[in-house]
Amino acid sequence: MGILAVLAEKMIQLSKTTRHLVGYLILLSFFSSMFLTNDVAILSLIPIFITIVRKVKDFPNIAYSVVLFIMAANLGSSILPFGNPQNLFLYSYYHLTIIQFISWMLPLALFSLIILFFLHLKIPKQTLSIQKKTSHPSFENKKLLLPGLSFLLMVLAVIGIVPYMYVVPLIFVAFFFGG
Repeated sequence: MGILAVLAEKMIQLSKTTRHLVGYLILLSFFSSMFLTNDVAILSLIPIFITIVRKVKDFPNIAYSVVLFIMAANLGSSILPFGNPQNLFLYSYYHLTIIQFISWMLPLALFSLIILFFLHLKIPKQTLSIQKKTSHPSFENKKLLLPGLSFLLMVLAVIGIVPYMYVVPLIFVAFFFGG
């Protein structure tokens, strides 16, 4: 759908240095993993990073940056019940409220962000030098509507606002017939 190319281009535009770029991607990894799960965040972010590395001349510490993204995804996913399967199990098994769960995990999340900040300082503060200019990528908003609404319904089902028995068949029918 072109989303990865658009995100890569936006990240490059927002960043003045390689350290800024890695910092933004760490934050993206950390916060997106809360909703998308750690695995999906990593599998989505690494292609964005590869796209960026191909555009930036002499990108330093590529492997170290990837390790930081993976750490951020795993740490960020711990905050919400649907961030990873273990959280979902604990959340449902102990019949926790969303507020209880977040309040227990928030100190870990804040401490993790502080540690990630200091670890990212090892990335050189090198000015971004774009190798090749490309056309501005775009994506179709209409194609995001069905997956976006489905995702929202699933989140609402996990936190108990909408019953599963309605959400699962509705999403199945929507994807089967809608695209």
